[in-house]
Amino acid sequence: DLSVIFSILAIFKAKKIYLPLSVDFPNERLEKIIEGLGITRILSSASVVSEKGYTNTQGDFAFVFVEGFNEYRSDQTFNTSALEGEDIAYILMTSGSTGEPKKVLVTHANLDWILDTMQQLYPLESNDKFLVTTPCTFDVSIHELLSFIYGEGTVVPMSEMQSLSKTRSVGTYVEQEQITHLAMSPSIVSFLIRNDQEFHVRFKSVKFFLLAGEELPASLAMTLRTLRPDARIVNLYGPTETTIYATYYEVMEMDGETKIPIRV
Repeated sequence: DLSVIFSILAIFKAKKIYLPLSVDFPNERLEKIIEGLGITRILSSASVVSEKGYTNTQGDFAFVFVEGFNEYRSDQTFNTSALEGEDIAYILMTSGSTGEPKKVLVTHANLDWILDTMQQLYPLESNDKFLVTTPCTFDVSIHELLSFIYGEGTVVPMSEMQSLSKTRSVGTYVEQEQITHLAMSPSIVSFLIRNDQEFHVRFKSVKFFLLAGEELPASLAMTLRTLRPDARIVNLYGPTETTIYATYYEVMEMDGETKIPIRV
């Protein structure tokens, strides 16, 4: 929800590092990450902390509850000059080749570059809306959440799509909110097309389909191009280490292609 955006900006303002943790992580994994990185403060909600079986102060770290944000008001403006380009903006944990959590550190300079570049390529204009659906532990969510800083439009958070019922509701939500920007995996888009006969109507407002996270099948690209001929369909690729995206390829007219390139 919106508290995530406020939290990220507050962390940057305090010259701290953003590290998203999932409530779905087992406690053992959470504690291993917390101990390994020397984390002392965790922003969370009281309900999540209770659900995970933690107390307000747990070992060497303590919780700050988002429910209390209204108590910490300040008229001070966000001072970006306090941040240096090589300062670490965020850390994401990836599974790594061994299956063990591996930390990836991304600088403010890299984050600035990718957000500025994405705004130039796929502008979020004053009347546009970017739907936030990606779990915070994946780097695509950072583009979704912070796109409004470099653009002029609105970000619309939607609860993480962890169930089929929530995923099926995306079309209704897109139509209701008149979403213009979607960043999703090809498999999710394929699911939505298969389960919504009114896809071409519900997703009529979408100007940009930003597809990443896995291979984009040519058959899906062709179907999407047929259903939404006026939308821009983009195949994006990039490991977490390269700051969200490294390459892009815009799908234009389909002429018997069997593979969609990632382009370099």
